[in-house]
This record gives sequence, structure tokens and C-alpha cells, in this order.
Amino acid sequence: MAQNPTPEDIVGSYRLPSNDPQGGQSVIIFENNTFATFYFGGALKGKWEIVGNEVKFKTEANPKFYLYGRKLAALKDSTQLNFSCEENSTFVNLNSKANDIFQPLFNDAANCFSHPYTYKSTTQLRNVAFAKSDYGYGDLLDVYSFKIPEQYNDFIVIGLREEYTTETEFSASYKNGNLYFGGDKPASKKPDSVKETEENLAYLNEFMNKELLSEILNYGDEFFPYYDNPTKGQLTPFTRINPINKKKSEVKKGDTNLFTAKCEER
Repeated sequence: MAQNPTPEDIVGSYRLPSNDPQGGQSVIIFENNTFATFYFGGALKGKWEIVGNEVKFKTEANPKFYLYGRKLAALKDSTQLNFSCEENSTFVNLNSKANDIFQPLFNDAANCFSHPYTYKSTTQLRNVAFAKSDYGYGDLLDVYSFKIPEQYNDFIVIGLREEYTTETEFSASYKNGNLYFGGDKPASKKPDSVKETEENLAYLNEFMNKELLSEILNYGDEFFPYYDNPTKGQLTPFTRINPINKKKSEVKKGDTNLFTAKCEER
């Protein structure tokens, strides 16, 4: 029978029922009303609360764009931007000014992405802006504007997938001592007697207590550029550049895309 759970009833590690050969999804519920969920290709965290006989979960929303920069002497008077974005609803404005046109990052039929996508220019960047729609090509876009420190000439632009930038809500019902995340099969809870390894605990603690992307991007981090035989300069860390403005706005969209990502038709 349905009953209202207490925090002690639900805290723990759960494996959700799944026939997915890639491993399905797990949810870890912590005492301090936070949770983490892990699935193939990603991990999210957020807050939970008990409402009646249900546990309500809400994931955190991160910025749509992150910009990192550094000084790379080997570029001399050139500038380069390495894009880690895979959505054809992303638009860019380099050396942006009010009412400037935003270029599509990719062509309309973009597919088969193959990183890196690097833009190079002999013009030093002073201001850049990136924009993205919540639902494809909508009229109102989320626009992130950045002012570039004068000494920087090497940049990484990261556009996060929608699952990381949107607050997502889901729930589980509590019945007969079990949590049901939809369907008629309960989630499998790890027995309290089975302790997490020190390595897992250390990873969970770090994951729950740090930002998704840190202030400094070091060699070996996920979005750091790959080099076959890196020089000392190429190993220099990148520093995050915070946006000077974030707003929803209509933008003028140009017709010329910055990159083309298209598979050859068979």
C-alpha cells in the first residue's frame, strides 16, 4: 500500500529497471536533499523533496556556453577558437556589436560531427557572443556575451547539451518500502550493508561539491585540446572567462555558417 516515506526510508543507491544493453540508469539519494543520477554518456545532480508518497527530483541547470582562454605565444598575432558544440541551433557573433548578425555555427543539415572545429583569424577578438534556442530555431535565443582579456589569443568554446542546461523534473512513488520510477517494477536498492569503495566515495564527493566545469581547464580534462606531441606552451591551462551578459533576445541570423558538418550521401 502507498504510504508517505521518511528521508531514512529513501536515502541510498538505486538501479532503475531497464533492458538497455548500455547499462540503464542509477540514482543516488543523499541525506542533505541532493541526488546524483548516472546513465550511459552522462551524469546529473540536483535536489529532491518528499511530497506525500512521492519523491520529487529536479536537476540543476548549468550555463549553455562556457568560454576559456589563454595566451599561446606560438600563435603570434593570430587568434583561434576551438568549438566543442554539436547543435545546429547555435549561433556565433565574433567581435560582436549591437545589432550585428549572428552566424550559424553549422549548416542546417549538420551531422557526423568530427572534432576539432577550429576557427582561426588574424584579427584579435575583443568581444564575442554565442546564442542558442531552447527549442531548435525559435525566435528568442539565449545570448551569452563575453569581453575578451587583451592578452588572450587561444580559446575553447563549450556548448553543453540541453540535458545539462535545463532543469528537469521527475518523480518516484513510494510503495511497500520500494521506490517506483514509473512502470510496475521497483528500483533495485543497494543494501545498506554493501559499502561504497573509497574510490567511489571520493568520486561522488568531488562530483557533488564542484561545478560542472571548473575555473581552470588543465591538460587531460575532457574539453582540453588533444595534441600528439604537445609543446610546453600547448600544455598551458585555460582560464574560464565569465559572461558579461546573459539574456533572451531576438538576433539577426545570417546565412553563412562558420563550419560545415555533413556526411557524404551514399
